[in-house]
Amino acid sequence: MRTKGQLVIVASCTMRKKGDIPQALRFRRYARSSNGSRPIDAWRRALQTHDVDTVPAAGLYAGAFWSVVGELPAIARGRGIAASLLIASAGYGLVSSEAELKPYSATFSPGPDSVVADPPNSDSRARGFKNWWQQLSLWKGPRGHQGPRSLEQIANQRPGTSILVIASPVYVRAIADDLLGAAQALRHPESLVIVSSVVGFPDELAEHLVPSVARLQSRLGGTLGSLHARTARHLLKEASLPLDAHVLRATFERIASRAKPLKANSREHRSDSQVRAFIRSQLKDGSRSCTALLRLYRDSGFRCEQKRFRNLFAEARRS
Repeated sequence: MRTKGQLVIVASCTMRKKGDIPQALRFRRYARSSNGSRPIDAWRRALQTHDVDTVPAAGLYAGAFWSVVGELPAIARGRGIAASLLIASAGYGLVSSEAELKPYSATFSPGPDSVVADPPNSDSRARGFKNWWQQLSLWKGPRGHQGPRSLEQIANQRPGTSILVIASPVYVRAIADDLLGAAQALRHPESLVIVSSVVGFPDELAEHLVPSVARLQSRLGGTLGSLHARTARHLLKEASLPLDAHVLRATFERIASRAKPLKANSREHRSDSQVRAFIRSQLKDGSRSCTALLRLYRDSGFRCEQKRFRNLFAEARRS
């Protein structure tokens, strides 16, 4: 079969891993280094020296999201596309599916193993994540890794390729500078396509977003946790190369508009602090009504009673 083009698939890592994670490879141990060394240096040293069996990256991650991600390279190749799979890992940086990884716990999401702990504000958190990703890209990486350590380097080497990223807005924000650099280096900037949620997605990358919204679940099936991967799978079965984010965004917005609304009891419940954080992030982008924000919140796959949301909206406005 004649090759129809090159595609780099980039999926974010997940907290769920196959096998036990040793305490020495949980980032919380290095978040506040006491010996004067930087957390990034202590963390890299732990990854390089701790004695534990390694696993190829493609086989390390567990859960419904990664079960679907694992199918994507074969789907692409079945359509004559030369595809490779990379992982955007908060612990290792950008790694190829063949890289030998040790079970670890490090994340860009909030929690004890977040690689940026307790920042004073959201801007500091964003800068911290971007700096962390840059520092990881300077490391040559784990044994077995193949290729560059940043997406911008990949785009510089292969400007005619298409790049498909599948990640939550939290991960997209963390690697945003690398993504922007890659888009600028590609022959067709629109061939950088990012499948992600709308809420919390960085404005500077909006033209590359293909929205994976909760309404698609009734069309694509599966859990909300695997929806981004299922959206990417549907995309790969039909899209041609080079990818075009503008065309694909319109396609999936049309599919979502025709899909059945998500049932309220299938939406994810979130804490008061998480709902307030959502409201504050949206209010920063402009003045929006409580009703409009509640609709956006529910369309993103979360549930919240109207009275509760109204009270949290009022609290967020006062703070």
